Amino acid sequence: MSFFRDVDLTSIVNQYQQHSNLSRSELTQKICDEAATLAHSNSHDQSLYFAVSDAIAERNFFNFRPPASLHFESAETNWAPAAGQLESGRLGQSDNREFLVWKEEIKNELVADKTSRGLLALGRLHYDEGDYARAFQYFLEAAKRDNSPIAYLELGFLHSPGGFKYGEGNQGENLKYAFQCFDYAARNGVVESYFPLAMAYWRGDGVAKDEVKAFEWMNKAHLAGSPYAKTFLAECLVDGKLNVTKNPDLAHQLIFNEALPALEKAGSDAFLARACYAAGYVRELGFSDIAGAVGLYERAVGLGFSGADIYFRLFVIYKDVLKPSNATRALHFLRLAADQNNPHALYNLAKFHLDGTIQRGNEQAALDFLIRHSKIQYADDCAKRPGLERGLANYLLGTLLQQMR
Repeated sequence: MSFFRDVDLTSIVNQYQQHSNLSRSELTQKICDEAATLAHSNSHDQSLYFAVSDAIAERNFFNFRPPASLHFESAETNWAPAAGQLESGRLGQSDNREFLVWKEEIKNELVADKTSRGLLALGRLHYDEGDYARAFQYFLEAAKRDNSPIAYLELGFLHSPGGFKYGEGNQGENLKYAFQCFDYAARNGVVESYFPLAMAYWRGDGVAKDEVKAFEWMNKAHLAGSPYAKTFLAECLVDGKLNVTKNPDLAHQLIFNEALPALEKAGSDAFLARACYAAGYVRELGFSDIAGAVGLYERAVGLGFSGADIYFRLFVIYKDVLKPSNATRALHFLRLAADQNNPHALYNLAKFHLDGTIQRGNEQAALDFLIRHSKIQYADDCAKRPGLERGLANYLLGTLLQQMR
């Protein structure tokens, strides 16, 4: 008889974590592996179905999916579906035929279950398979059945940027609906909703921007154990976001002692990468530890964290801050930043095609970079006056050539 039949998911995870080095994603997979061994058992009680559903939910909807943009400073939110983030580790992969058969048995049992929990379980199973349309329908039905706050949490995710429903209809209305879902879930004690609600208040997604409420919910998420909230607050404690009093020592504790260990254990490179960037940010701004910051930034990039801002920052550090400088790494990150249309990177590449850093006197290459620079740096003016970017680029080119004489 399976050990999983008589205990809940939390007990399973806690017991395994006490005796193994498995990550939480590996632990939830163990639950499903155990379920697969019972595929032909005569006794399929619903507690096991729900344990599998909860395992999928834990992996996809909080610990193992982006709770908001991995780039906190970005105006865009990226709620990439967990299936896209975890393609290689999706529960019930196609090569595990026994588990897929067992999942179909789960569905058949749950279709007859008229409770919101059964509907939520069906939604999670379909979401895990990438069938977001059917998942949405089950979550919506669960929400209508008894105003399930967890169902509203799931609907909030699906209506946020990157979610299945976000691109349908008016995006502003979808953001407003997502905020209302997170707000309802949070006020009904669903701790997983605290962080996305805080981010909505901070950015003004679907609600008036309110830094006081953003901090209130961010702090609640932190106290509830969210590594994402701890990461965000660590940054606030060194740069003053949300009007937080700067405290580098507390920032260091949050990111290095709490957030990073939790994300290391979770086994997700995407989230760990974001936290490594934040850890570097804390070391650089809070302690002027440039060497330590660079190591963490490089680890973040190695784990998949990308963006023009971090690339350009590494260019500046390798070129002007670290002693001795590292021209090869500096140029590598400058080109990456330019590929993402960072205007400062484009300007520097233009300069380097004139002064001999890359080439000497290549005015055409410099002009091409300056045109791209001008179109981004002066976007509003260029939109009103077609062709203005070329005139600005020629002016900047002349200025650079004059400076080099």
